[in-house]
Amino acid sequence: MKNLSVRSAVLMFFLWGVMGLFFISCQEEKGSTEPIPEFAIAEVHIPGLISKNSRETILFTSRVTHPEGHEGITKVLLVLQNPTTGEEELVELFDDGGAEHASMDVVAFDQIYSFGIIPREWTLEAGTYQAFVRAIDRHGKTKESEAQSFRVVVNAPPQIKNILFPDSIVSGMPPTPIAVTVQDSDGVDDVRWVVLKGTPLGEKVTAFLDTLYPPGNHSPVFDQNIDSSYAAGKKGNYRLEFFAEDQVGDTSTTVVRSLFIENTPPRIFDNKIPDSMHLPPPGYYNMAVVTVKVRDGQSLADIDQVYFDSYLPGGVPSSGNPFMMYDNGLPYDPDNPVAVGDSVAGDGIYTLSIFLPATASLGTYHFFFYAKDKAGNTTAALPDSILVLPMGGTPAKTQLPFKADAVPQNLKVQ
Repeated sequence: MKNLSVRSAVLMFFLWGVMGLFFISCQEEKGSTEPIPEFAIAEVHIPGLISKNSRETILFTSRVTHPEGHEGITKVLLVLQNPTTGEEELVELFDDGGAEHASMDVVAFDQIYSFGIIPREWTLEAGTYQAFVRAIDRHGKTKESEAQSFRVVVNAPPQIKNILFPDSIVSGMPPTPIAVTVQDSDGVDDVRWVVLKGTPLGEKVTAFLDTLYPPGNHSPVFDQNIDSSYAAGKKGNYRLEFFAEDQVGDTSTTVVRSLFIENTPPRIFDNKIPDSMHLPPPGYYNMAVVTVKVRDGQSLADIDQVYFDSYLPGGVPSSGNPFMMYDNGLPYDPDNPVAVGDSVAGDGIYTLSIFLPATASLGTYHFFFYAKDKAGNTTAALPDSILVLPMGGTPAKTQLPFKADAVPQNLKVQ
């Protein structure tokens, strides 16, 4: 197995090297024949709807190319045409990474010209505008993009009128309705969603974000059911913040609630492992399928890892510890490290196929099973053992002989 792996690695390395030289030569050839970019306006981003009340930055951008690069472009302008008077208002876009102008441009000299505005601080009145980008190069040539329309509206943000949400989520909690009632002067269909943000008490970093989507029946009530699985990966006291956002990005006043989430450790039981195994003939491994059942009060979605540690006769830890177990329904495949012989995905029965070499020590091997959840809870060890006997006897159906080169290194108990 080891010699074959080394030969394969050398061969792959050789092939990668040849292919790398091939790709490099292709890139060099391509680079030598790549056409010089034209003076052109390649892309334009103009938002279609802007709320005058918004405090969020709105970004106008355009990608402009030129044969002489950045030095060939003198000015890039956003041209706004007033719907009533037809007069033009000019806003200059910059490609300086914000170094010289407060343009909100991100990366300097990347051909993306930008300017950010805060609508609440802008002078545009409500209405529909035409806008396009005009680029002027250092030779006096001008390029203009196609005109696009956008609307400036006087928008009232939504309001949260009522919240139905439990103050605690306990282990095993049955399905429970939650609901947020929202009001919007522009109609409830103007509300894009309701956002729920959870932050552990005493901390500043958000632990989770959830979204309630429109019910689809013009109802102001954004609702769904939650159960104890909502606690997966969560534990303790949280500050909950609720806010609604409308189609133009305006948000309601944030409403704060408190929430306690109970997260109990998982349980492991009904482990199945052979009482004994015989040594295989030289050059072979005996295989055994090991399983353990896992349950969690927050559902299996809360399970992070299931594994066991193995100890050789005399108490020496196995070099492969910990051995990860899987509940993915994948039959054994020596070429796939997570295809370990599990029967049914998602049934809470975690599996690992283990292999005993002919060189294994005789005596009792001890196994200790564990499950860890996403909240950091770990079970107490569930012990078991296998007695390894000399070659001979009639092996159980699960103890099948495998050639040494068909067994992955990470599954060998030795």
